[in-house]
Amino acid sequence: ALLGDAETNFGGDVIKDLPNQISLNLHMKLQICLDQFSSNFGIAKVQLSNSWVSIQRPHSKLQKHTHPGSEISGVLYLKADEQSSPIYFYNPNPFAAFTTIRNYNSEYISDSKKFIPETGTLLLFPSWLQHGSGDDENMSKNKTGSC
Repeated sequence: ALLGDAETNFGGDVIKDLPNQISLNLHMKLQICLDQFSSNFGIAKVQLSNSWVSIQRPHSKLQKHTHPGSEISGVLYLKADEQSSPIYFYNPNPFAAFTTIRNYNSEYISDSKKFIPETGTLLLFPSWLQHGSGDDENMSKNKTGSC
């Protein structure tokens, strides 16, 4: 789903490739977050099964997409700054755009919700929820990394 000057090792498992103690510690902390997410939303617990790193350079974008075959997805921002592209989560209600009060924008009738990335932020969401960087390009001069 990456466009422009970007790369990913999608299909790998970056956490398992880390040194043993770091891998175990990160896996444990992420599993605690997954367990809490599952509990909060009343779904069966899931196990962290894969992870990858994506690196974006200036003028790259993340197309709108979902993660079929998964229940919970997430992004952990390893390196981000004020020039990094935001992530948008798109309203799954197909009728949201047909509201008669289109000039009034609220969190309940918006087409999308925008989040500005910060280093260390973890966002978890249902895998069916469409997300991407919208029309916003990554403008960070640093390599912006997430997994």
